[in-house]
Amino acid sequence: MMDKNVIFMSAGEINDELAEIKHEYPDVVFLSTNGKAASVLRTGRLIGNGAGNTQIHAVTGDIEMIINVTVKASENGVRFPLLITRNNGLLPDDIPDDLVRIPKGTWLWNLKADLLVSKKCLDAYTAMAVQAAKEDVVMRVTSAYRSYNDQIEALSIQARRYGEKRAKELGAPAGFSEHQLGLALDLGGWIDESGIQMTKNEEVYKWIDDNCYKYGFMIKNPLGKEHITGGIYEPWHIRYIGDLDIARYVHERGITLNEYLEQL
Repeated sequence: MMDKNVIFMSAGEINDELAEIKHEYPDVVFLSTNGKAASVLRTGRLIGNGAGNTQIHAVTGDIEMIINVTVKASENGVRFPLLITRNNGLLPDDIPDDLVRIPKGTWLWNLKADLLVSKKCLDAYTAMAVQAAKEDVVMRVTSAYRSYNDQIEALSIQARRYGEKRAKELGAPAGFSEHQLGLALDLGGWIDESGIQMTKNEEVYKWIDDNCYKYGFMIKNPLGKEHITGGIYEPWHIRYIGDLDIARYVHERGITLNEYLEQL
C-alpha cells in the first residue's frame, strides 16, 4: 500500500496524479470515502463538492494507493449534483439537516409511518405524485431516508432472506447509499387499507421513467447501465437532483449521473 499525502496539492495537480494512475493501471478502481467533500469519477477525475476531507483509494489487483485530500470551500465554485455510489461514500455520522416526516395517508401516498426525507425532495415528490394521480397512476413511498445504521440493518435483512452474495447485489454497503442523503425515494403502486394493490408497480415505474425528470428527479440506476452505476437496474428508485435542466438533459440522452459528470 502506498500512502500519498497531497493535502497541499491543487485540484489540477490531484487530477493529474489520478490521471497518471489511470494511465499506468487502466483497470484501476477509484473510491472516495467522503463524497460530500469530493467525488471521484471512473476516469480518476476529482470533483470538489464542499469543504472537508476525504481519502481517494485507487485499487488494482493487490495494489492499493491512498491519496488524502482536503477540500476548501469556494464561494465561486460551480456546484454539481452530489454523486453517491458504491465508489463514493458518506461518513457514518452524515445526517441531512433538512429532514422532514412524510405524512401518512392518501394525500402523500405513504403507507409507512416515520419515513423521513429532505424537504425539497418531499416538495418535488408531492407535486409529482399529485400529477400522476390525475393520470390514474397512484403511487406510494416504500423507502426514503436511511441512516448509516439503517442501511446496515437493511442489508442484514436482505442477507438473511437471499444470502450474502445476493444481498450485496441488491443493496449498497452502509455509507454508500443515496438514501443516506435524504434525496432518494423508492416507489411502488398504491395499496388500499385492505391490502389490495390498486395500482400495479409496473405502471408506476413506467410513469416515473417518462415523467420524473420534470420534477427534478432521475432514475439513478437505469437498465443497461449496471456496469457504470455499479448497481442493479432499479426502476423504483428515484434520486432528486433539483436542477430541472440537468434532469431533462440526462433523461433525453438516456445517460446516468456518472456519465453526465464525466462529460463536463
